[in-house]
Amino acid sequence: MLNERLGNSSNWHLSFPVIIAAFLVNALDAYNIFDVPLSRIGTLAPFIGFLFCRRKTESLRRSSGYIIFFLFMSLVTALGCAFGEHGGNMPRSYPGSYESFIALRVTNLLSFILCTCVLLELFLSGYFRKFAKALSVIACVISIYSIYAYMAQIYGFPEVPRNRLGTGGEAQATLFTYDFHRAMGTFREPSHMASWMVVMLFFPFICWSGFRAVFVSALMFGAIVLSGSLSAFLSLLAVALLFAVLQLSGRRSISFATFVRGVVVISISFGIFYLFSFAYNSGESASYFSTMRDRLVPVFTSQDALMTTNRSYIYQWIEDEGRVNFFGYGLGNANIVLSASFGNDMIYSFLSLFLNVLYSGGLIGFILLLWIYIKPVIDTLRKYSLLRSREPGVFVALGTYTCMTVSFLGSWEEFNLLFSIPIALMLALKYGPIPDEVNRHNV
Repeated sequence: MLNERLGNSSNWHLSFPVIIAAFLVNALDAYNIFDVPLSRIGTLAPFIGFLFCRRKTESLRRSSGYIIFFLFMSLVTALGCAFGEHGGNMPRSYPGSYESFIALRVTNLLSFILCTCVLLELFLSGYFRKFAKALSVIACVISIYSIYAYMAQIYGFPEVPRNRLGTGGEAQATLFTYDFHRAMGTFREPSHMASWMVVMLFFPFICWSGFRAVFVSALMFGAIVLSGSLSAFLSLLAVALLFAVLQLSGRRSISFATFVRGVVVISISFGIFYLFSFAYNSGESASYFSTMRDRLVPVFTSQDALMTTNRSYIYQWIEDEGRVNFFGYGLGNANIVLSASFGNDMIYSFLSLFLNVLYSGGLIGFILLLWIYIKPVIDTLRKYSLLRSREPGVFVALGTYTCMTVSFLGSWEEFNLLFSIPIALMLALKYGPIPDEVNRHNV
């Protein structure tokens, strides 16, 4: 009866390989093919995947909040393009036209919504475990390559040529001002790799058990630690705090086997770090926790804490001239306004989804964002008691959601394919239940 209501999971869903390809190609952020970034090709894949969905109208209706947000942001963007003069301030270093830049921003948002719709249908059709296994395999391969590329950059071994421009508009940097060399894998920035990988950490124990799950998780965790990413460190800290609260509540206990697996994963990952890490000052192994401490302490002890980070230019702009409009400048236009104020030839990023929407969509857009951002969590917690639920999907959804929130606060300024995972999973939990295949392994 469950399969009749949710769809027979034995039937091959054509959107599944398309969406897996989207996540794979989207992770190859450092590379171009015929001068087209591979990650942008991955962004277009959900459009194709959506064509194969069997219940398009139903999926769109269940994602109606995001559709409303998209329509509002598109309207504000269209008005900004029609009545503003942002095109004349377009930085000269941008390789495309003003119109293509704006269209790309709108496309990214729509891609996230369509990816959410596709994943929602897949999860309700019994594909969650298949999805988790596919992403775990992809993340395992990328983590292995990240560790190899880490050594290649130090000792001059060959690696796949990074033929896409870096985030600064020039050739990609592989050396950073840091206490130790930083792993970046197939991404253009170490923090981007770590923020992507930390979401993948939740999947190996969904689809595997025993040594395989521990080994894959340890490789992924090792790549994260080698990246030296503060946002990934804070993401893991936030998730650990969430599960610590559940444990201390006394109403949901972590099994001894789960605890042992966690200890083994962490031990192996830090073994990878101290085996491969290269400290620039001494040539010896660096201290991960000392580095994180040195980055965190000024943020919490300095009177001008925000000005001590590499995001200081944004907060300075907000303090000097960042007036919030009622409707905003529109997607992409806000970045042009930010860039023009510094007189720079490169596109500046807000490095935060919330700041970007505040200036792109104005106060109304920001309120809509908060609504669609918080509502799925509320809906999930209404249906599932967080302290009593044995449904692993709930904890995967909330864990990945927590990690993405940390990244949206200080790294990524747009909705992306990764965030469609927790949103689609929470929507599936709301309209499900998800087929029992998800519960095959307990987490």
